[in-house]
Amino acid sequence: MLATLAAMSGAICGFLLAGHIGMAAVSISSVLAGMAAGYLGRRLVSQDQAE
Repeated sequence: MLATLAAMSGAICGFLLAGHIGMAAVSISSVLAGMAAGYLGRRLVSQDQAE
C-alpha cells in the first residue's frame, strides 16, 4: 500500500515538474522570439534611415 502511494505521488510530482519545465521552455522561447523580432525590426529601421 505504501509503495503504491509513493509511486503515485512520485509520478504526480514528476508530471507537475515536467509541466513547469515545459511552460518555462515555452516562455523562454517566446521571449527569445520577441527579442529576435525586435532586433530585426531595429536593423530594418536603421537600414531605412541609412539610405
